Amino acid sequence: MSLADLIRGRRDQIASRFVTEVQRKDLSPKGVSRSLLVDHIPRFLDEIVEEVTSAEGLRMSQDAVDTSETARKHGGQRWTLGYDLEGLTREYGVLRHCILQAGAIGG
Repeated sequence: MSLADLIRGRRDQIASRFVTEVQRKDLSPKGVSRSLLVDHIPRFLDEIVEEVTSAEGLRMSQDAVDTSETARKHGGQRWTLGYDLEGLTREYGVLRHCILQAGAIGG
C-alpha cells in the first residue's frame, strides 16, 4: 500500500487518532475543543496525498517550498489558540506518528 493510499483510505481514523493523542499527551493549551484540534487536519492530509501523487521523481529538501495554504491557516489558528512553536512542532510529530501507526497496524 502506498502512502497516498494509506492516508486516503484511513484519513478519518488518522485524524481521530491524532486528536486523541494530542489530548492524551496534553499538548494543546487548556480549553481547546476537539473540533478546534481536528480543524485543518483532514484537508492537510488530503494535501499530503495530492503532493505525493503529483510528485515527479525525487525532490531535494530545499525544493520543498511553503505551498500549503492549509498549513499556513493551521499554524495561524494554533498561534491564536496560544500554541508556541514547540507545541505546534510536537503536534506535527504526533500526526506523523499517527500516519505511521495506521500503516503499521492496519488502522
